[in-house]
Amino acid sequence: MRKNVISRLLAIDKNHENSREVNSIYQLWTCNHKIPYIEKISTIGLLSMCFLIATDKMDFGQYASIILNYRLALIAMFAISYGVVHFGKPNDALILSSLLVLPLIGINLVYIYLLATPFGRHNPHLFWATIIIQWVSTYVIQSFWKEQVFQTSIVFVSILSAHYKLTLDKTNTVQLCIWILSCGFIAFIDRRAFTTNLLEKYRLLRALAPEAVARFVTVAASNNSIEEAFPPKNRYFACICADWRGFQELTMKHSPKVVSKALEYFHEAVFEELPRIVKDQAYFHEWTADQFFIIIYSASDDFDKVKDHTLEFIRFLATELPRKLEGFDKFAFKYDVGATVGVGLLGLQGPKMMKKTTCAASIAGEATRLETEAKEYRREIFEKTGKQSEFPYVFVDSELHQHALQLTHYSLKFDRTFAKTKDIVNKIVFRTHYEEIGGENDAKSSNVVLIKKAS
Repeated sequence: MRKNVISRLLAIDKNHENSREVNSIYQLWTCNHKIPYIEKISTIGLLSMCFLIATDKMDFGQYASIILNYRLALIAMFAISYGVVHFGKPNDALILSSLLVLPLIGINLVYIYLLATPFGRHNPHLFWATIIIQWVSTYVIQSFWKEQVFQTSIVFVSILSAHYKLTLDKTNTVQLCIWILSCGFIAFIDRRAFTTNLLEKYRLLRALAPEAVARFVTVAASNNSIEEAFPPKNRYFACICADWRGFQELTMKHSPKVVSKALEYFHEAVFEELPRIVKDQAYFHEWTADQFFIIIYSASDDFDKVKDHTLEFIRFLATELPRKLEGFDKFAFKYDVGATVGVGLLGLQGPKMMKKTTCAASIAGEATRLETEAKEYRREIFEKTGKQSEFPYVFVDSELHQHALQLTHYSLKFDRTFAKTKDIVNKIVFRTHYEEIGGENDAKSSNVVLIKKAS
């Protein structure tokens, strides 16, 4: 129930399948932008109050001295708010929210109170100033839904209180109530567009850069470009390549609608698992029809972490994914996998203004060749037995295999073999095939590999 309310307040379509993703991105954005917004609002508030002091004599005549006291109080409030965030850099969410919204509520209350006084009741300058203050104060925090709703509610109640407890006349009360509610509704509509654009920006960026980089650039308060956030440099990373078997035949056998749905089902099952395994989101994935290519790296160049995540994802592809795909009964999913690790040039590269994550390294080509090796091995098994296994054949390089031997908690069995594919002929590689949970490798290998769950 609470999530549904939040979704509505964030202006997410009620049929939006990715509301959790939107909420996550939006919450990160608000956390990162509160301090810059407080600094900007406080600076504008200070300058505005100082400027208005000079014009009060013209607008309010003999009452200018009374207005001055309130101006000074507001200047002090904005100055304190600016000083706390600029010099103190608080991290507490409640403190930041208070510093963001309380000065704006304060200036609204001052103008509503002055409008209810005898000298302000029929002053058109003060009335229109109150109208402008309500609009501006709502506009500047409309991206922060909690603070904006809180401010609108307090201002609305204050207007009614000024009418019943003070001397705010009925006409002004009705006009101000309608206006502040209208401002709140407009903020709601604008926030709808804002959250939609935020999600679209994130989706566009993660098609070009790793998940962690796309998220950072989307929610960051700084103006760093995506190229600055993920520049090309030598990094240690893993390449995982997988491809369906007999995809062309399947496209001729099934309707375009079924093929399209199968591709969606397959890739979603794969990419839903990546964030669970690689919790720091240091990965990049792309696909072309039935093939996907995944890069896993470490922002801190932790080699063991990269291999842990890669082996855990291989375990998922080899054992769990085939069982997940059984839910799509219109299609026979058969795929094979190749995986390698090593150092290479990784980052945003390519034509100017069209850069995307690219790896320039021999391990990328080797991963695709190991996937081809797996495909050819599947063909050999089929020619010998006449059977097509539902589980993938997985080929990895020696570095992944050596690391796997050191791990615990989950076992897969690898068999040492010599590659036959072009460019890696006679290279020692390792093969696994998991027929059933807890079952034996089809090659009856003596090499027991224990693979732990990634932390």
